[in-house]
Amino acid sequence: MRGNRVVRTWMGLVGSILLLAACGDEAANVTASTPDPLVARIAAMGFSTLGLRDAGSYYVVEGDIMLRKADLRARPAGPRLQYATTDRVSSSVAYDIDVKYSAVSSVSSAWATAITSALGQWNSIPGARVLMRTAGTSTTPDVTIDFSQCPDAGTIACASFPTSGGGTGPIIHIDPDFQNQLSSSEKLWVMVHELGHTLGFRHTNWNNRCYPTDVCSEEIGTEGAEHIDGTPVSTSGSADTDPTSVMMSNATSFNGFSYYDRWSARVLFPGGLGPNASGTLSGGHPVISWPAMGDASSYQVYKVDTGFDPFTATYTTWYTYVGSTLSTSYTDATRTFSNVGQCSITVSGYSVRAVFPDGTVSSDGNPICYS
Repeated sequence: MRGNRVVRTWMGLVGSILLLAACGDEAANVTASTPDPLVARIAAMGFSTLGLRDAGSYYVVEGDIMLRKADLRARPAGPRLQYATTDRVSSSVAYDIDVKYSAVSSVSSAWATAITSALGQWNSIPGARVLMRTAGTSTTPDVTIDFSQCPDAGTIACASFPTSGGGTGPIIHIDPDFQNQLSSSEKLWVMVHELGHTLGFRHTNWNNRCYPTDVCSEEIGTEGAEHIDGTPVSTSGSADTDPTSVMMSNATSFNGFSYYDRWSARVLFPGGLGPNASGTLSGGHPVISWPAMGDASSYQVYKVDTGFDPFTATYTTWYTYVGSTLSTSYTDATRTFSNVGQCSITVSGYSVRAVFPDGTVSSDGNPICYS
């Protein structure tokens, strides 16, 4: 329901970022029957033209998606579309995201706290290679958050989807009307949700949602709506398949990511750090232990060796698979060491990788070394 804790997203045509302008009452309603080839092109792209508005240099479709006329004129007539879910945030960017929200901090400490906490939530998903941090004063931000009204009035917040070049969606707006509204938990939910959009996540119930004045689904649009393997499929007219997902469209209190939220994050951004190992000796045999990792179904143990390669004049590290286990400890009875030591350049060590039901595997945690 509009104005009642609804969160929506916007993105530019072919991943371009459009400057938001006021969607005032002066914007004229047009339909697909309007004698304008650009309107026909919008319909061919998959957008609904119901309630489409002509706002001068751009059209507003589906309430909050802004399409510049100059971009539409430059597009080929055919449906050669760019989809945010296809043009995913690159792995290097996902693990190095700087978020600037000084414009929020200077106005509302409550919303700034919610943003800081939301960054930590995304960083803590087991096995997902996502790292978001507060941008420094001299850092060029990947995502900028401010207080600005979204194109669709009454919306709590809106975010841009990833760019076609593999970058994060660069903008999140929080409606100033909600500056002093919502509980701290609801603010946290909103910020986790919007950051999810900048990574490329659509609404979990994208094709099964209703507003009093809208059709009961979102359009696929240029961003696409690719199903993530292994997660429930939302079907129009049916019950919500993952009602606790933070990517559901209606804001609520934050109670953590749902199981399939975490699943999706690992599928899109696999290879997050594995558990850190510790070790002891039993009869000279190394015993490797580690803390349980959320969602992990099993663990793989690898022997890590580092040596100097005289041909390249560099140190080389190689991994030897040792075994798998369902528990959180492993004894390598095939090797004997005299003590557990601090890792040095040439010492032997063991690292552990977590295996998840979605088929992804973490990277190595910090190794435990023996000599």
